[in-house]
Amino acid sequence: MPAKHIYFIGIGGASLNGIAQVLQQRGFKVSGSDANRSEVTDALIKQGITVHIGQKADNITPDIDEVIISSAVSDGPGAVEVAAAQKLKIPVHKRTVWWSRLMAQAKVAVAVAGTHGKTSTTAMLGVILAEAGLDPTVLVGGSVPDFEGTVRVGGTDCIVVEADEYDKAFYATRPTISIITNIDYDHPDTYPTVKDYTQAFRRFARLVNKRGGAVIACGDDGATRKALQNWHHRLYWYGNKNQLPGLKTTIPGEHMLLNAQAAAKAAHLIGVPFATIKRALAKFKGVERRFTLIGDYKGMKVYDDFAHHPKEIEAVIKTAKAMTNKPLAVLFQPHQQIRTRKFAPEFAQALAQADEVRLLPIYTVLGREQEEPTDSDEITKHNPKLKSLSFGDITAWLDEIAPRVEILLSLGAGNISAEIKKIVHHD
Repeated sequence: MPAKHIYFIGIGGASLNGIAQVLQQRGFKVSGSDANRSEVTDALIKQGITVHIGQKADNITPDIDEVIISSAVSDGPGAVEVAAAQKLKIPVHKRTVWWSRLMAQAKVAVAVAGTHGKTSTTAMLGVILAEAGLDPTVLVGGSVPDFEGTVRVGGTDCIVVEADEYDKAFYATRPTISIITNIDYDHPDTYPTVKDYTQAFRRFARLVNKRGGAVIACGDDGATRKALQNWHHRLYWYGNKNQLPGLKTTIPGEHMLLNAQAAAKAAHLIGVPFATIKRALAKFKGVERRFTLIGDYKGMKVYDDFAHHPKEIEAVIKTAKAMTNKPLAVLFQPHQQIRTRKFAPEFAQALAQADEVRLLPIYTVLGREQEEPTDSDEITKHNPKLKSLSFGDITAWLDEIAPRVEILLSLGAGNISAEIKKIVHHD
């Protein structure tokens, strides 16, 4: 009997490529498409996965048993492939269907959620469980040097999934342990109000009850405590008041130490000894674009970070300011128009904590923009200290500030990372 054929639309994406690799290793026939060639698609091809660069109806063939899409495919280039699959009556599912299936098979299934810190926490926990010999499968939303990518393909008995809340994706998880790192209103296109957002996390937390599991949550976060008030099931708090002694991280920042506390708490609940936990965290190489030093530009150390929410920006700026007595510079690219408009005053307040700040044009997200177009001036108008900057003027600005600045932060979830690397590395 031939292997079941799974086709991924947008296979180069952080979430889909990991699932694709897991399924290929488990004997499925895997193929897919992406709008653009990338290091990820090249790596998938080297593993024997057929990847079509460019999305068209002809890529969808009758031998495909199931099509998997991300949350943003409906309005993008991949929509033609979705239509072709539907015409051939091939089932089309979101990526989360495989979260459910893979987690249901596992004896230990951890879902890591939270507005901030879930990528680092997922990676840390995966590294700890691997050090403990549990051979976890780990699906994470960022590139992890310890895994050489966004996935660790391990066994079927233990899995860790970064469970994001956008599009209510984390409702599809089937955890034995759930982690909530914090709750800080985001994704207004999915959750119109703060109440909607908070209630979603409580609903997510209840999922562990189906498997007699436990919730691990940050007790330092007021919104998380409120979401879990009157909780009558297994619940373990972590934080500054509930620290596991002697934990150290290789990545600076109080927020990273909290992430380590979450991962350590989960690992200990699974049965990993403290000595193993500490040893693994001491070797942890971090996650790309999480306060990652990418190089030096005319004497300035340039750090790249995924921060694209006001609280994340605050945390990264606080970490950087503790490392220098000189002016701190920030280059920020807002991510998604609706988020920019909704949180503009908060962005301005967070960014103003740096000394030199420039904002690039907004990175628009295909399939997720629902409002009238806006631009970075939506943020800069709240503080004259903040200025807009075009991509073409980045180098000139860096040349101007380099003599007085020791650290530059490149922040945002869009293409800012690729652009700043080209300049720093002289590509």
